[in-house]
Amino acid sequence: MSAKPKKPKQEPVEYLIGGGWGNSINWTDREQFNGPWEAGRVFHVVGWKRRIPQVGDTLRGEFRKSVIWFRFTKVDRCGDPEDMFFAEVTPIRQEMRKGGPIG
Repeated sequence: MSAKPKKPKQEPVEYLIGGGWGNSINWTDREQFNGPWEAGRVFHVVGWKRRIPQVGDTLRGEFRKSVIWFRFTKVDRCGDPEDMFFAEVTPIRQEMRKGGPIG
């Protein structure tokens, strides 16, 4: 019996918060940002994407004073519609803005 070839490990994909109808990721509750950002803090998103994020992928959020990258730590597919998901993300990196939007 021959062993099945292993699939090559995919590189993490970076997603952006926001988007348009049927192709977006949004915060489930803006109030979740009203607290200290301790290490390991969990934030919640909902999205609709052709390629649903996987644990380990990243999410970039642009805020008024900084850009923050988050890592997907849990992803739950909805199934109906098939492109919808709920996910948990944790912050992994922050860059402060210097006077204007980061392009």
